[in-house]
Amino acid sequence: MASEGAWKCLLKVNTTAMADYTVEPENVGCCYSVINRVNDPTGQKYNGDSDNHYSVTECSDFKTGLVLNSEEQFILVRCFQANESGTNKDIYTNTHAVVPMKAAVELKLNKTSSESISMEEKRLSVLLLGFDSASRLNILRTMPKTVKYLPRSGWLEMSGYNKVGDNTLPNLAAVLTGLTMDQLKNQCWTSHNSSFHNCPFIWKKFSELGYVIAYAEDAPRGSTFNYHKTGFVIPPTNYYVRLFSWLPRRNFQLRSDTTLVCAWVRHLPVNTHFDAP
Repeated sequence: MASEGAWKCLLKVNTTAMADYTVEPENVGCCYSVINRVNDPTGQKYNGDSDNHYSVTECSDFKTGLVLNSEEQFILVRCFQANESGTNKDIYTNTHAVVPMKAAVELKLNKTSSESISMEEKRLSVLLLGFDSASRLNILRTMPKTVKYLPRSGWLEMSGYNKVGDNTLPNLAAVLTGLTMDQLKNQCWTSHNSSFHNCPFIWKKFSELGYVIAYAEDAPRGSTFNYHKTGFVIPPTNYYVRLFSWLPRRNFQLRSDTTLVCAWVRHLPVNTHFDAP
């Protein structure tokens, strides 16, 4: 486990990629803003947009690179070229995401590592990956190479798991909470306008055991807990990626269509890196 002094997230200008933008590195300036989720001060007040509130800091100039601090997770980078007229021409706008060693995460990891746990007792990392609208039989038919690869790599196939309802939420709720839709509505999600924060998600159990938890979906508009629903009062996990996928569609002129957003380009003039022992 690395301390904040050893675990670093770096934002660097890629001068080699500048050629794809037909500009000279010495004529380009870049700045970055930090994108933060905005929660109610008490963490309790709730409305339909609670999962979508954010703030963007002023754009701070940097030259070749900089070290991000432990709370800077989502970054907006802008690069521009100075024209002879004295104005700046935008050449690059993009969002970047990193996995910083947050103070709360470091505290949890320090507590876990201080406990006397033998090698036999060390817990496995767990990654749950879901493909929506793709049944097990369809995966077997359409992705045979993937099906052969996963068992060889130690993945476990949930062959006894079947759909328990229509659409995403009933099925994912069964996996993540162990509840049917009727039970979910009776116990913790009483209406479409209420938060899921009090539901018994399995990641809460993992967190109690010392795990660091992350949750991400790739389609913010149609995400499981937000489509015709209102999401979470506060981030439900240590790393919650909704804000990163939501931002490009809402505010920044990145290439998009009615359903998808392209928040990255092939050759980035600015890259993020991790530096850890």
